[in-house]
Amino acid sequence: MNYSPTQLNNLIDILSTPTHFAQEDLLAEKILAKLADKDLQVATDKFGNIYIQKGIPDSMYYPCVVAHMDTVHHLTEFNVHISEDNKRLYALTPDGNQTGIGGDDKAGVFVCLELLERLDHLKVAFFVGEEYGCYGSRLADRAFFENVGYIIEFDAPKHNWISHRSNSVYLFDKDGIFFNKIKPILQETMGENLILSAHPYTDVCALKVKHDVSCINVSVGYFNMHEITEYVDIDICMNAIDMGEKMIKELGHTKYEYKHPAPLYDPFNGSEKGLLLEQKFMMYKKQKG
Repeated sequence: MNYSPTQLNNLIDILSTPTHFAQEDLLAEKILAKLADKDLQVATDKFGNIYIQKGIPDSMYYPCVVAHMDTVHHLTEFNVHISEDNKRLYALTPDGNQTGIGGDDKAGVFVCLELLERLDHLKVAFFVGEEYGCYGSRLADRAFFENVGYIIEFDAPKHNWISHRSNSVYLFDKDGIFFNKIKPILQETMGENLILSAHPYTDVCALKVKHDVSCINVSVGYFNMHEITEYVDIDICMNAIDMGEKMIKELGHTKYEYKHPAPLYDPFNGSEKGLLLEQKFMMYKKQKG
């Protein structure tokens, strides 16, 4: 896999920024600083979600890519290291102990930022609070997604994982036009042994409940997620950029409608909704502030 030193430095820069559930400010500030002098429409909401729009497609639908800014790892001082074979990135504390690098989902944030550089028309959303219940995506601005044609999330582990169902919500029709168009691209990048899996929960699950468009979540190259031994495979992560670009160019600016079957149970197991949901997450932020 060929990638530039700049791309590798950008990946390391994102991964080296500590972030935790309800403590996403450092990473959010870094993202906003990277976007400050670009020709983009950038907005944030009171929860800390970031919304980006690039280009005006004139009545066409926007492709949309998403990732979440929080990780399960508590805020810890660490440095990103590269393995001796130059294939993996991992994190060590100043005393030499390994700690989680937070590829879930800072690797996804990196991929979305790279796609924003490459594509002329794109919407991007970076969410807070995914790791303990998809708070940011459940509280996301619905209007931002009204002219979105489909949503691609980069928040799956390893190299060949595709989230077809998340919690009780089906994300796309595996026999439909949306998936059939991008399946050859996924196979080209991931290999023939694609895994159509059930994801415990992730942001497109929350978005799919509210928006009748096809969604998908794909591998972005992190391994040992949620563990102190977590690492990011550089080639897989970089390949995800090319894969994302190819999928978006193939899908174009079309809406791929998909009304998922009614879930068998509440996707978030009866957890708080509406104002209670908002109050609970803001309480978390205040406690961790």
